[in-house]
Amino acid sequence: MIRVIDDVLTADQCSSLIALIERAGDVLRHQHLPAKVDYITVVSPETHRLVVAHGDDISAIMRTAPDGVRPQWGNVERRRDPAGMPFHFDNADPYTAVASVTYLNDDYEGGETIIRPAGEGSSRFDTVIRPRIGRTVFFNGVRSFHAVSPIVGTRYTLPLWCARMPADYPQKLRWWL
Repeated sequence: MIRVIDDVLTADQCSSLIALIERAGDVLRHQHLPAKVDYITVVSPETHRLVVAHGDDISAIMRTAPDGVRPQWGNVERRRDPAGMPFHFDNADPYTAVASVTYLNDDYEGGETIIRPAGEGSSRFDTVIRPRIGRTVFFNGVRSFHAVSPIVGTRYTLPLWCARMPADYPQKLRWWL
């Protein structure tokens, strides 16, 4: 399942999230995947709770998510050229059912999300999602082989990973609704 939804976030919401990472300072974290990627956590992987004041933005994304999922963790990420990402499967916990990427800007070249549902074989069935401000793509990152094409410029995204939610999950704990 690949679901692409446009205008999930407004340009102002995207700008606000970009400003969050730009002013992050000492709380900014870095990964090398193989190139350096800067990020700030917005949904805690330990508690699955919102850790910054952008709940409305996350709620807007979750309203378009497949039914029955809840956010597990998420970041605002900044990738600078040429920091794409080679093909991979997400290294997530066993409960992760859906990944999403929301594009916060589109003023760069490349940075497409490429999904190869059949795995490492032929690229004949690749789905290529082009960045667009406010666009969100949902897919199963654990089972779908996927990549980010090389970037010229700076790409900002908000990736979220979501778990299946039990039918009896208490409404009062659903902070994103």
